[in-house]
Amino acid sequence: MKLFTDILSKFDTIGIFSVLVFFLIKRPKTEGAFYWFMGFVFSMCSFNFLAELQGICLTYFNITGNNLPLYHIACILYVITLSRFFDRLFYSKWNKIVDLVFLIPFLILSIFNFIYLKRTFTIYGLTSIWVVVKCLFHYTSEFTNPMKRDILQSKIFWIVSGLFLYFSVAFFIFITWDFLLESSYISNNFFFAHLWLLHNCILALSCCFFIKSIYCVD
Repeated sequence: MKLFTDILSKFDTIGIFSVLVFFLIKRPKTEGAFYWFMGFVFSMCSFNFLAELQGICLTYFNITGNNLPLYHIACILYVITLSRFFDRLFYSKWNKIVDLVFLIPFLILSIFNFIYLKRTFTIYGLTSIWVVVKCLFHYTSEFTNPMKRDILQSKIFWIVSGLFLYFSVAFFIFITWDFLLESSYISNNFFFAHLWLLHNCILALSCCFFIKSIYCVD
């Protein structure tokens, strides 16, 4: 059982690095929205690598520390790359309004996190809502103005679907994670103790969508 959970605990790292590996093998053109999506993938890979490296160093040198600043910086990079990605897909006044409504609390939470180094996934929950809304905007645009092409051969369709799957499911994990960490639920309940493993599995599944996008002709 422990071996199984150990493997699942690495699914997020395996999944996102697999996307990078398939990208290097296929070497598709990186332009427009796809360029910024790969920036998002590279940000996630960098975060996972640095988090693993930090964990190894803390264990090897037997010192205490945390990776909260790393989590906060990673979230900022995700927002920057994904905002550029979605900007390349569509433009509307509602899109800009959503960005503004999201940006104000995001900046406040970011400053709070860096000053107090709080273990808060609230900022990830907020980011998840923003990404899901942007994905819905794209779906609305696609299906109200259909183009004469096979949508299943579109890179963007698979990327947006992967983002929608990951952030819509992970949202519920993010907004409850801080509460669970500060309570006895994680240690006393099997489901809550393995909730982050569900997050890893969802990310790995989303990465399958991302890999599919790399092999699309559009």
